[in-house]
Amino acid sequence: MNRYIGAAQLTALAEAAHPDVLVIRLAHVGLPLAAEAIRSGLTVAGYHLGRVVLQGLNSGYSYISHLRPTEVTATLARGSVTLLGERL
Repeated sequence: MNRYIGAAQLTALAEAAHPDVLVIRLAHVGLPLAAEAIRSGLTVAGYHLGRVVLQGLNSGYSYISHLRPTEVTATLARGSVTLLGERL
């Protein structure tokens, strides 16, 4: 299985979500960046290859200490973020 996504595929996924901001890789830089964009009132599509990270975020888990799980849960409930990734 190819774990890489082409630009055309990523563009199609992002366009389907209609975000204001697309953050690629929800790691130690991307996740806080996405959170700040959401706090500013923007809608975000976040793309990450790691299924475990995406499943954790969908469950309200934050692996970054300064982003509380309650913030993750509230953000998902508001519909401010669309999580994109490998067979989510």
